[in-house]
Amino acid sequence: ILRLNDELVKQNDTLEAKVEERTEKLTSVVNDMLEANRRLNAEIAERQRVERILREREQEIQESLNRERELGELKTRFLSTASHEFRTPLSSILSSAEILDLHAQKVDNQQFAKHVRRIKSSVEHLTSILNDFLNLSKLEDGHVSVDPQIFCLHEFCNDIIDEMQGLLKPGQRFLHEEKNGQTEVLADKKIMKNILFNIVSNAIKYSHEGQTIECSTRTDGKKIQLRVRDHGMGIPEKDQPYLFGNFFRASNVENIPGTGLGLAIVKRYAELLGGNIHFQSKEGEGTTFTVILPAHFETSQT
Repeated sequence: ILRLNDELVKQNDTLEAKVEERTEKLTSVVNDMLEANRRLNAEIAERQRVERILREREQEIQESLNRERELGELKTRFLSTASHEFRTPLSSILSSAEILDLHAQKVDNQQFAKHVRRIKSSVEHLTSILNDFLNLSKLEDGHVSVDPQIFCLHEFCNDIIDEMQGLLKPGQRFLHEEKNGQTEVLADKKIMKNILFNIVSNAIKYSHEGQTIECSTRTDGKKIQLRVRDHGMGIPEKDQPYLFGNFFRASNVENIPGTGLGLAIVKRYAELLGGNIHFQSKEGEGTTFTVILPAHFETSQT
């Protein structure tokens, strides 16, 4: 009995040790679970806080977008209204200045004629600005439609160059080269005229007196290539990535009048016709603009 009792005491001690060991392990597991639960609750709270912030930011962004949209619509309405409303009085001023100019030529009054020319020049400059605003407004609203027609590219370019002879500075001249290829194209003459007129007028504006403006046209029946090269001021390298942005003007032309909209409008016109525009330029050496358009515009492109 004593021997069995000793064995029972030993087994009881062993069992108590195992129970104590298991209790310690269980306590450690419970503590780990409590810690994990605490961390999980903290993560849940953090996620809820982040989600709340994101919802607030999303609402702020949506409100900002709505305000931006309203401002855009307001700007578009203003540009459209201002362009239309200013056009009539400007036309009246210009026609009156032309009449005065005729009288000045008869009486041979140089001072009188000088001021009349200044009026005409200012009106034409303001009209050009308003035209840029109006064209941009129409493009942004999607109100520019394409009216393709068949015409001779060579004659078309010659007519525009003849029309722009009066804009040349003293000593400047045009050099027009027609590359080999077909001349009949199907495109929108009005939009193409706006594209070419804008690029050529920029070449004149940013070139010095006595320099040549080189124009070349080419079509192979699939693509139209319009290229205008000048030897003027050139575009600073740092400004080149932003050249087609709205209201952007290069840092070296701040003293030359302009809206900074011309090239942005040209780019959109080119894309509207299914084409593109690119350029090469070096400050102080000049710029070359190249416009590539389809020679046969398809109505489905609109």
